Formats: sequence, C-alpha cells, structure tokens
Amino acid sequence: MSLLSLTKTRFYRNFMAKVYGFGAAIVLIGALFKINHYPYADIMLIVGLGTEAIIFFFSAFEPPHVEPDWSLVYPELAGMYNGVKDKELKKRLSPTEQLDEMLKKSQIEDATIERLGEGMEKLSENALKLNQVTDAAVVSEEFYKNLKDASGSAQELSDAFGKEVEATNEYSENMQKVKDGAGNLASTYEEISDTLRSDVEKTNDQLRKTAENLSALNAIYEMQLQGSNQTVESSEQLQVTMTEFLTKLESSTTSAAMFSTQMESLTERMTSLNKVYGNMLSAMNANV
Repeated sequence: MSLLSLTKTRFYRNFMAKVYGFGAAIVLIGALFKINHYPYADIMLIVGLGTEAIIFFFSAFEPPHVEPDWSLVYPELAGMYNGVKDKELKKRLSPTEQLDEMLKKSQIEDATIERLGEGMEKLSENALKLNQVTDAAVVSEEFYKNLKDASGSAQELSDAFGKEVEATNEYSENMQKVKDGAGNLASTYEEISDTLRSDVEKTNDQLRKTAENLSALNAIYEMQLQGSNQTVESSEQLQVTMTEFLTKLESSTTSAAMFSTQMESLTERMTSLNKVYGNMLSAMNANV
C-alpha cells in the first residue's frame, strides 16, 4: 500500500487524531518547563518542539478538506465555487425555470395545465359520486323485481285479451314504433350524457316513471276484472299504457348501457391521466 493510499484510510485519520492530542500535550508541557524555568527545561522544550515538528510532518500527508459544492443546491453560487463566468451563470436556469422551459419545448400551454387541474378536480368529484352507484344498484334490483311482477301481470292480461285481434295488431304496430323510437333515443342519449351524476339521476327518473307505469297497469287490470262492459275501452288504455311502459323500459335499458359506457370511459381517462403524470414525473426527474 502506498503512502498516499494510507493517508486516505480510516486508520490514518484515527492515528492523526491521537497524534494531535498527545503531541499538543507534550508541546504544552515543554513550554511550561521553559516558562517556569524548571530543571531540564531546555530538554523538555526540545522534546516539545520536536514533537510539534513531527506532527506537522505527518499532517502534510493528510488529504485536504473537501468543501461541498453548494452550487448544486443553490445555482446562484456557481460563480463562487466553480469559477463560472457571468455570461454562463446567466444562462443557468433554476429548477422551476428548467421546468417552464421543458413545458415550453413540449408545447404544453398554461391552458393545458389548467385543464389538467380542472380534470383532476372533476375526477375527485366523480370519485365521490361513485358512492351513489351502490344506491343505483339497489334501485335496479327493486326495478327488476317489479319487472318480474309486471311480466306476470302482462301474461295474465295477454290470456284475458287474447281474442282481441284488432288490439293485437295495434299492439304490434306500436311495438314497431317503440323499436324505431328506441333507436332514436339511443343516438340521442349518446350525445346528451356528460357526467356520471347526470346519468344516475336520469336512470332514477326513468325508474320512478316505470314504477308509476306499473301502478297504472295494476289499476287497469283491476278495472278489467270489475266488468266486461269496459273491455274495449280498457283494451285501448292498456295499449297506450303498454306503449309508454315499453318506451320507458327501453329508455331505462339505454340509460344502463350509457352508465356502463361512462364507467369504461372514466377508467380509460384515469389510465391516460396516470400515463401523463408518469411521463411528467419521468421528465422532471431526468431534468433534475
């Protein structure tokens, strides 16, 4: 091991710390003997000064103290530590200025950052509104139960009025109209829904209207049982009510489909947003 390598070891640093302590004690004792003119004062002074000379000799091999480069933390001090010229110092940018420069080169405008912040706020609001999904699921379960009951009632009504040929033809025509109207409603709903909350509210409205239609159907069925004289009039009312019921039912199905589409869109937006943040963090770490 060379002398230069030895001076960089922990052993040498510990050794020099002890040499400084013991050597300083010997030097002070030699000076004390000389000042007070004790016996053998000259010898003690020679020993003390010789020890001090040896200490200075060994200290010459110690590596110089490493001064931290504060310009890495404070770029304004770059001229003091690294001898950077004023022109070069002016060209150096602070971390915030480097971030602004990076966004400028990436053609990311302030409006984009603002929209990103607004998107995060909307995302937070939508996350809070997701608690309403559970309520919507409970309402949907009740809705399906009502549908089962309505199916049983509709079967009984179909058996009771199976002989009404004209009413059946009108019913078929109304069903075709409902199908055409449902197609138009599907395209209309795709352009209307903007947020998850509006979809849930519309779904709840459709469910309430469907419940009202079911109540109307039950009332009509009771009226049909009271007398056969009102069969024709009740049949016409039944056709109108069934048309409205099927229209609302199709609207509810469309709303449920739009709800699922909005959830998928929200998931895709969250994934895209995570990618954008990941890229921004990677770019910031690379520049730092």
